[in-house]
Amino acid sequence: MWVEEIDAIAPDAHIDVAIGGRTVRGSIVASIIEPEGAQTIATYGGSDFYAGTPAATVHTVGEGRVVFIGTALDSEGMGALIDPVIDACGAEAIESPEGVEVMRRTADDGTVCTMVVNTAGRSVHWPHALGGEDLDLAPFETRIM
Repeated sequence: MWVEEIDAIAPDAHIDVAIGGRTVRGSIVASIIEPEGAQTIATYGGSDFYAGTPAATVHTVGEGRVVFIGTALDSEGMGALIDPVIDACGAEAIESPEGVEVMRRTADDGTVCTMVVNTAGRSVHWPHALGGEDLDLAPFETRIM
């Protein structure tokens, strides 16, 4: 696929995006996508000139897949697109509170390192976090476990 053009979406505005029978919202930009062999998995709605064109595509490369999303989707839209990708590759999804990012890396020797980052400008309480214990994170705190 390739992006022919990028249309800026006005601040506080959105564009409808159709994904799997439901409508979600995109914002910031709307990339005009030429699929060129990639499969369209979401389309733009509305009445702008790109309505009905691809908003997201997936392309199989070897044993992997490449997903391109042409707009900043709301959380429902990201879930609709990314959850099937996570399921298909067998990755473990970690549900965390809003503003908390969790990354897990495995070293060559098999050691697992989990990084938890509170990107929120406020304290976050995470009940029953990764090890089952409550976790309290200060604003912008990072923990490595």
